[in-house]
Amino acid sequence: MDRKRRKTKDFAVEGGSKSKAHPMEFSEDSEEDDPEVIDDCPQHSPINLMVELETLNRKKDVVCLILSYPPFNSFDKERHKSWIMDVLEINHKVRELEASSKGKEINIQKVLSYEITRLMDHSTHDIEDYVPSFIINKMLKKNLVARTPEREVLDLAIDFTVRQILQDLGIPELRRIGISGKDDKSLMSRLMNLPGTKEAFNIVVQVDVSSCCTIGEIEHSIVRKLGLSRSSRQEADELLKSKNFLILLDGFDSGINLYEVGTNWWNSENFQKIVYRCGSLHRFDPTGCCGHLLATTLIARALKGVNDVRIWEYASHILGLQSISQTEDRILFNALTFIRRGLGSADQCLKHCTSYLESSGTDKIDLIGRWVQGTLVGTLDEGEKVVGALVNAFLLESSQKGNSIRMRHEICVELINLYETEMNPILVKLDGRGLTEAPKLETWTDVTEMHLMNNKISKLPEYPNCPKLSLLFLQANHHLRVIPPHFFECMPVLKVVDLSQTRIRSLPQSFFKLVQLQKFFLRGCELFMELPQEVGEFHYLEVLDLDGTEIKNLPVSIGKLTNLTCLKVSFYGYNDSDRKNSQSNRIIPQNWISNLLQLKELSIDVNPNNQGWNVIVNDIVKEICSLAKLEALKLYLPEVVLLNDLRNSLSSLKHFRFTVGRHEQRIIS
Repeated sequence: MDRKRRKTKDFAVEGGSKSKAHPMEFSEDSEEDDPEVIDDCPQHSPINLMVELETLNRKKDVVCLILSYPPFNSFDKERHKSWIMDVLEINHKVRELEASSKGKEINIQKVLSYEITRLMDHSTHDIEDYVPSFIINKMLKKNLVARTPEREVLDLAIDFTVRQILQDLGIPELRRIGISGKDDKSLMSRLMNLPGTKEAFNIVVQVDVSSCCTIGEIEHSIVRKLGLSRSSRQEADELLKSKNFLILLDGFDSGINLYEVGTNWWNSENFQKIVYRCGSLHRFDPTGCCGHLLATTLIARALKGVNDVRIWEYASHILGLQSISQTEDRILFNALTFIRRGLGSADQCLKHCTSYLESSGTDKIDLIGRWVQGTLVGTLDEGEKVVGALVNAFLLESSQKGNSIRMRHEICVELINLYETEMNPILVKLDGRGLTEAPKLETWTDVTEMHLMNNKISKLPEYPNCPKLSLLFLQANHHLRVIPPHFFECMPVLKVVDLSQTRIRSLPQSFFKLVQLQKFFLRGCELFMELPQEVGEFHYLEVLDLDGTEIKNLPVSIGKLTNLTCLKVSFYGYNDSDRKNSQSNRIIPQNWISNLLQLKELSIDVNPNNQGWNVIVNDIVKEICSLAKLEALKLYLPEVVLLNDLRNSLSSLKHFRFTVGRHEQRIIS
C-alpha cells in the first residue's frame, strides 16, 4: 500500500504524465469508499494537500504564461480560462479549510484532494501542438537552472515570433515591425519562404544591411537587391510606390531612424511593410527570470501590448540587477519594481492591499469601499476597474465568481519590502565638502538619495550598483567633464538627475535607460551643444531644464515628451552658417509646443542675432497661445506686435518676462 501511495504522490508532483490512472485506482482492490482506509491514508494530511495544491498552481501558472504569448486560433482559450477559475476556486476552498475548525476532517480533505487531482488532469494537448510537452514538463518543475536555451527552445521562440509577425502584418496601421534574434538569420528566411507571404506581396526581398551605416546606404542596398541599380533613383522609388512590398532587413543598426528609410515608397492604397531584425534583443528574454515562473508571468502580463523597444530592454535589464539586502526573492522584487512603474494611481490601491487583504480572501465590495473611504478611488465603478486591472496584471487573484480578492503571499512579502524601502530612505549628503572624488562603490548600494553638489569631483565610478537610488544631485562640480559610459546602467528607479554647472559635453548611452526619469536639470552647461534623439524616450519626464546650454536645436523626438510641465531651453550656440547646413531651418520642431498640454512653465532664451528664431517665432507664438495651463513664460520677441497675441490668449499667465526688440535690455516683466 505504501508503494502505491508513493506512486500517487509522484503522479501529482510531475503533473505531466499522460497516464489515465486515477490516484485511487492503482490496484483492483482499492478501497476508496472505506472510511477506515481513508483515515489511515497519509496522502490526505494537510501537508500533502498543500503540496498537491502547489503543484496544481504551478501548472496553472504555466498555462497562464503560455496563453499570454501570441494567440493561436487552435487554442481553446475559454476552456483554459474556465479551468483557471476552477483552480482559483479550489485555492479558496483550501484556504477556508485551513482557517476553519474542520481543517482536520479527513472526508473534507479527501474531497479536496480528489478535486485537485481532477484539475491536474486538465488537458493541454492544444498547447502542446506548439509548445512540446517536454518543455512544459520542465516548466512544471519547482526549481529551474538558468542556462543557454536548447535548440528546441530557440526553434520554439522563432516559431512564436513568426506567428506574432504574421499577426502584426495584418494590421494596416503597422508599416514597420522590429524583431530580434541571437545571431539566428533563419527567422527572416522562414518569413520570406512562407507561402502566404508571396501571395500577399508583389515584391518580397531580404537584404543584409549589417554593414550599412546610413539611410542612403540601406536604401541603395535594397534597390541593388531588387536589380534596379541601373535605374534612376526616381524610377526605383516610383516602382516600389506602385507595388505591395515586404522588405526584410537583416542586421539593422538600432541607432538608425527606420522612419527615414524609404520615405518616397509609401502608398496608403498598397500593402507595404518593412520588417527589420536588430542584433540586440528587442523582446523580453525570459532567461533573465532564472526559471522564476511567477516573475516571468508578471512581466509577460505587464509587457502585453507594449511596442516600445526600450521598455522591453529595460525589463530584461532590471530583472538581472544584484541582490538587495532587505529582500528574500531578488527576481520577484525586481519584477515588481518594474511593474509598479506602469500602475499609476492604482499603485496606492495595491499598497493598501498588502496590509488589508486576508490570506483566505476579502470581499471585493468591502475592499473597494475602503478605497473610496480612503480617497484612493472616487467611485465604486472606478474601484471595479482598478481591481480588474490588478487581477489582469496577476498582482491580485479573484475567486467565488470574482467576489473574493486575495494576494499571493510571496507577492505581498516583496511589495512590503518595496514600500518600506520608500518609507525609509537612506540619504548620503556630502554637498559642499570640497570632495575631489566620488564616494566608493559600496556607498552607492543602498542609498536612495545622493547629494554631491558644490564639490570638485572630476571622476565618477564606472559602474555603481544603485537599485534604490531615486535622486542624484551632481550640480556645481565644475571639474566634472565626462560621465562614464555605464554610470547609469544600474539605476532603475532614478527619477531626478541634476548635472547643472558641470563641464560635460555629452550624455552616455546608459543615461537613456532611465525610463522612470521625471526631472532632468542641465542648467549652465556651456559646453553641451547637442541633445540626442533618445531624449524622446523619457515618457514620464515632467521637467527639462536646458537653460544656459549651447544647444543648436531640439530634436524631433522631443515631441514625445507630452507630460512636460516645465521646459527651459536656450539657443546661444546657434549661428547662420549652422542654419544653412542644416536639413531644416527650425530650431524647435513644428507643432510640438502646442502638444504640451500640461505645460505650466516655459522659457525660451535666444540670441537676438539668431536668424533661425526670427524665421519661426510667429509660429511659436501661435502655439504658445494654445497652452491653457501656462502660468510662467520667458520669451524673446523680435517685434512688439507679437505681445498682443500673447496678451489676448494667455489668461492663465501669472508670471512673465519678455525681451522685445533687437537689444536684450528691452525687457518687459
